Amino acid sequence: MTTPATFLHAPSAAFRGSRGYVHSTDLYEEILRGTAAAGLSFDGPVNLRIRQRMTRVPRYELLQGGGDAPAEFAALCHFSAGGAEWTWVVTETQQDVSDRKPYDESPASSCGRFSDRAVTISEETGLRPIEAVTALAVLLLNRELPPAAGQRWMLGQLALDRALRASDTRLLTIAIERKVGATMVRCAIVGEDGPFGSMMFILA
Repeated sequence: MTTPATFLHAPSAAFRGSRGYVHSTDLYEEILRGTAAAGLSFDGPVNLRIRQRMTRVPRYELLQGGGDAPAEFAALCHFSAGGAEWTWVVTETQQDVSDRKPYDESPASSCGRFSDRAVTISEETGLRPIEAVTALAVLLLNRELPPAAGQRWMLGQLALDRALRASDTRLLTIAIERKVGATMVRCAIVGEDGPFGSMMFILA
């Protein structure tokens, strides 16, 4: 399949659990689905940056080589595939999100084992890879740096040396690397193959 220079992915969206915004796990998984639909697959580093909380249905546009992102973009995902660089530009449409779906993060808390500013899972959780990474990180941050009432730790950036894979749901460590100011924290991601990425969380 020949991949066009620009490819549009426009799926429906649903809020997870009681949340009133499109969750970062769904952004990552829709980017995976869109990449596959475009005839591509991640074969190197992946860098997802989320600039704003999305409360309406997202729209995903794939640009070869990066292109010029519109000023109003909500998220960007840079990745390599097929020997080229690509960028997903995510914008927020005017369409309301009308559906909800359940979201059970409890396997992270039941399987997670804490050590010095880190948490590890070493058994099957039943979570999908992006769910395991984000749920474990939020579990750790809520324990070590509990947010004030009405605030949440929100994923702002996911930087990976490789795409997430099935083994990350059963052997994974998330560790706090450093706090940046009063509202940002960087966490390291370690899998069975060693360190392979980081996340930046923002208190909002």
